[in-house]
Amino acid sequence: MRLINLLIVMLFCLNAARADGIEGIQSKQRFSFDVSWLYWRPSGATSDYASITALQGTHASVTPLSVQSDYSSGFSIDTSYLFTNDTNDIAFSYVNFNQNYTDGPHHAVGRITTVEVAQPILKANIYDQTHATLNYNYDAYELNTGYLIQWQQLSLKLLAGLRYAELASEIKSFYGMNNGTSLTHLIESDTKALGPTIGIKVTYPLFKDIKLNAMGETGLLVGTTDVQASAINTSGFPFLTAVDGTNNRHTTIPFYDIKFALEKAFTMNRDKQFVLRAGFFGTYYENAYIRRDLTSSAQEKSISFYGPFASIGLTV
Repeated sequence: MRLINLLIVMLFCLNAARADGIEGIQSKQRFSFDVSWLYWRPSGATSDYASITALQGTHASVTPLSVQSDYSSGFSIDTSYLFTNDTNDIAFSYVNFNQNYTDGPHHAVGRITTVEVAQPILKANIYDQTHATLNYNYDAYELNTGYLIQWQQLSLKLLAGLRYAELASEIKSFYGMNNGTSLTHLIESDTKALGPTIGIKVTYPLFKDIKLNAMGETGLLVGTTDVQASAINTSGFPFLTAVDGTNNRHTTIPFYDIKFALEKAFTMNRDKQFVLRAGFFGTYYENAYIRRDLTSSAQEKSISFYGPFASIGLTV
């Protein structure tokens, strides 16, 4: 009789444990949505557009004029869904960073020389004043899947996916004479590329309710880069609308991302969490950006965007 009672008690406990386990799985947060504010600075985005020659006796010094970049705001959106096996997930992310920078005006009567752009004739032209604006647009879309590995308190997620990126730039330069004649020159580049990505994400609890997140990702994108230059001329010098020789060029672009953040989660109820993150986020693209300098009209340059970020998210 005691054995029968013991079996009944064990069966009851087993059923209760199974019920709790099923309820725990059903109440696990599976969908997440995050919005991040990026405070990024471009590196490699500087673009020369003219030079000033200062004469001192028999000596001359040449100072390049460049549009410089600084920290500016962008944003990103991340969303993911954890499947019921608690091991695999699928995620989508979008990053946007569009900025404008200016330089000038600069005045130096008869001493401002334009750089060589689409036509060498511009290099011989001398102006009294100049200024320029630089605009670039960066957009990246990524869809990936993750495989979660849990080892004690350390959580590892292996990532594999597909990324599509666009990086467009535009520099507009104005050159004027005191007599009213002018030249406005525009050079544009547009890079579009698609390719596979792989990466890893690490999560580790530092202390009570605070976790460390670290992510590294890399990939190889394949696409095209289009470059076009044009001018509006009132200076009297012959100048035709020009298309640079690198127009419609196929390109291969390696890239990598790194991200570090501290995470704090606030439990709203059994099925919802409010999550705050803050840290550092950077992305790098090799030979993806077209810029001008004093020796070339359209050089391939590597470019990176980096800086602090903060995000707010919800998991349900």
